[in-house]
Amino acid sequence: MSDDGDNETDTGSSAMARGLGTLVGNILRDVTDPPTARVRAKPRANETLPRGYEDLGLIRSGGMGEVRRARDLSLERTVAIKLLHWEHLESVSHRERFEHEARVTASLQHPSVVPIYDRGVLEGGRPWFVMQEVRGETLAPVIAHLHSPDCRDPRGRARQVVGAMERMAQALAYAHSRGVVHRDIKPSNLMLGIFGEALVMDWGIARRGTDHAESTATGSRQALRTDTTDERAMTLAGDLLGTLPYLPPEVCRGLPHTAASDVYSFGLVLFELLTGRRAYESGPASLMARLQGEAHDALAQRLEAEATLGSEELRSLTLRTLRDDPEERIRDGASLAEQIRRWLDGDHRRRRARRLLTTARAERRESERLEAEVARAEDAVGELRRALPPYATVAMKRPLWAAEEELSELRRGLGLSSSRAVEDLRLALQHDPDLEAARAELVKVATEGLFAEERDGERSARWRRLVETFGTEAERAELNAPCQLTLELDRPSEVSVRPQTKLDRRWVASPASYEAVDAGALARTLDPGDYLVRVRRGPIEVQEHLRLRLRGRRRIDDLVSPFEGLDLGPDDVPIPAGWVTLGGDDRAADPLPERRVRTGAFVMKRHPVTHGEFQEFLDALVRSGREDLAETHVPRRTASDAYAGFARAPDGTFVSTEDAYGRAVEASWPVVLVTWHAACAYAEWLAAKTGLPWELPTEVQWARAARGEDGRHFPWGDEPEATWAQLLRSSQGVPGRAPVDACVTDESPFGVRGMAGNVRDWCADRWSTAGAEWAEALGELRLVRGGSWRSPVDDARSANRYAAPPDERSPVLGFRLVFDPGAR
Repeated sequence: MSDDGDNETDTGSSAMARGLGTLVGNILRDVTDPPTARVRAKPRANETLPRGYEDLGLIRSGGMGEVRRARDLSLERTVAIKLLHWEHLESVSHRERFEHEARVTASLQHPSVVPIYDRGVLEGGRPWFVMQEVRGETLAPVIAHLHSPDCRDPRGRARQVVGAMERMAQALAYAHSRGVVHRDIKPSNLMLGIFGEALVMDWGIARRGTDHAESTATGSRQALRTDTTDERAMTLAGDLLGTLPYLPPEVCRGLPHTAASDVYSFGLVLFELLTGRRAYESGPASLMARLQGEAHDALAQRLEAEATLGSEELRSLTLRTLRDDPEERIRDGASLAEQIRRWLDGDHRRRRARRLLTTARAERRESERLEAEVARAEDAVGELRRALPPYATVAMKRPLWAAEEELSELRRGLGLSSSRAVEDLRLALQHDPDLEAARAELVKVATEGLFAEERDGERSARWRRLVETFGTEAERAELNAPCQLTLELDRPSEVSVRPQTKLDRRWVASPASYEAVDAGALARTLDPGDYLVRVRRGPIEVQEHLRLRLRGRRRIDDLVSPFEGLDLGPDDVPIPAGWVTLGGDDRAADPLPERRVRTGAFVMKRHPVTHGEFQEFLDALVRSGREDLAETHVPRRTASDAYAGFARAPDGTFVSTEDAYGRAVEASWPVVLVTWHAACAYAEWLAAKTGLPWELPTEVQWARAARGEDGRHFPWGDEPEATWAQLLRSSQGVPGRAPVDACVTDESPFGVRGMAGNVRDWCADRWSTAGAEWAEALGELRLVRGGSWRSPVDDARSANRYAAPPDERSPVLGFRLVFDPGAR
């Protein structure tokens, strides 16, 4: 190239050809045959530092000068003094370049540029300038350490280095704004101070856009730093300035340095930071790639294969600095600093998101632990409750209270842990919407919550919204993925599968529509939800309420088979074998710990035994000569009281009278004021009369009939509503019993009625589980289930349990019967 600085802007083919010819020849000469190292004479014996400075020793020596630590005697501070090597005193170009570095550096007043304090010339003619001393390391050893086995946190440390490089890019932005191009960006010219300084060093070959720095600072030839094993080595080669492994393609082709050229060199440092290896070495092969404009794709492949540090986003940013065409590259230091800053902000958010994800996973593990602890505590509380008599003293109850408080605390902890996990995952996605692990974890949590709490409309709706918000298209589709229902039929039947919906706070089914189906497996694809399945074969019709869960597959055995051959009346309700939830209602009285149990098939009377039916039983006893038993079992308030609701006719049979409120007792009212023994006697009589093994229901049978498969809180659903049963506030007027068929809305999933209101039911079981010694002492307390006409709605919850001595007579206590078809 010409010595005239104006020719640097010549981008024509002739100028490029001339430059490339000289350039390639000189570079190949210097790469294959490096210039002989200079032999330096020792400094002159009488050589001293400038007046007012005390020499504290050599810091480093470079190709053009040396840097010494000194004491500023006037201001009492330690500084660094750079002096031109004395053997260059006769070189005009070296002197001018040295002075150029001082002027350019002094003009750049920026925190990441070392400030110049003073300059001058020694008596022997050596120029010098004084600058701030910065102790630290250049990026060359820092990068080497990051990729060594000794580095304990390379990723975290690399991010800190990128943060420092953002400040270095700001220094370039400032220089570029003042028309200054550095032209020698490389790791050894980027320094990290021990107090956090981030500095761009060595502005010796920098060029101002407003002067002809190449000609005035370096003479007619420009310096090419080959940077082999010693980056301080200098050669003169061609018309090129910079360090060969860090030169951008356009400069290799003889075009002038621009701000985009500094960006390219800076990108090569980023490449080295990410991979631990230089993008280019000093040989001719790397130069030819840049000369031919084919370097970028090769660098992209190497970065993909060799990068061990940094995120995908940082690698992408690095590649944007390494475009072969300067017009496609990040254009200057300001844009570079902005993009690094954006990456740092995004990386901070991503790291925050990952920390939140880690915390959420820990909360999930804690939730799983607490779930196990809650289950253990529930069992412990249940055992303590069963072991305590109602007359227990405070001292006897204290262990139970302590266990209940522990259980409450565990439940609170479980709720908090679950909530924190969800909140942390949502925050993680706010910080980094692309964090797939957090998104997938949140959808998993929400889906599990939807399964676990699908009976809770409000909570299940919240879980569903989370899946709909954060789920993929496939995951959202899973919310409505069809379920597979398979119904096994032993013989041809009529089948109705009707969806159930909530209307006025209770489950209702659409009108039945039957289809004739042959024997075999009847398969149906249905949406998740609640269904009433009915199978009719001959005179027997059996129904089952099914809740089909997400992605559910249900197989139901033939519902009718267990009941075939039975002569069932219209009020005999066949209930198929299936699952039932015991407990699980925190608002219930004396609930059992929640668990799922399976029952066999049984038949239950649709209604409790009526006053008229019990009168028939009493009359049968009288006619059979067992009047003493009739007197024992006739309803009365106590064993010694007069009859209640009954009187004797002249022939000794019984007739209905008035109740305690003066109302005529109707035959269709449920019978009350009967003991557990009277209920058992009635069942024995009816069994003998019908040939069917009627008996009192067990607790599990009663719960199955009332709660169905889904474990609902009331026979009609989960909503407490007195309107749907004969309860304390169901109607105006004096509360009391009603005909058993009066309240058709108090109906269970199987069609059994009156299990929430009207009268409670004796059950066959003892009130407590086996092994509760105090039950024996109180005369073997018996279990009572259901609500009554005197109950507020919460006392009608299907999980409520009550106890009564078997000789108890109550105006709210009656009974109903069941039989096992397999016991015929």
